[in-house]
Amino acid sequence: MEENDLVGLAELERFRLESLAVVPESGGLVLRFDGIAGKVRSLDESYWTDHRLTLFERVRYSSRFNFLGVAVVWLLATSWGIFSVWRELRSLGKSSHASGDAPERHRRWNETRRRLGPWKGDSQQARLLREIANPVSRNTI
Repeated sequence: MEENDLVGLAELERFRLESLAVVPESGGLVLRFDGIAGKVRSLDESYWTDHRLTLFERVRYSSRFNFLGVAVVWLLATSWGIFSVWRELRSLGKSSHASGDAPERHRRWNETRRRLGPWKGDSQQARLLREIANPVSRNTI
């Protein structure tokens, strides 16, 4: 804005006149305002210029949106970290079963225990359970 432009203010919030001074040399007024103007326009010779903030500037300089941005970044980083730890623990759990047929072994173990009935300490039962629990030794004989 230039010093001789006409200024229009609208949608004023908490707006007040702080000072008013007369300039004797030019016969003009010097006004000082404090507050928030929703719309500011200036008339420069033949056309009006709008000086309102753009949507980008409103978002960029808003403390609410800055806080929201920080919270979103924190949430994403924390979620990513939790997901990475969960994925790592899950892969460790899968690699702990070297043979890869852990569910099959558990199923066979439970079938045999059910078929043999209550444990009596019989050596034949113990041998059979050891074979089921360790299928590698059964295949090498």
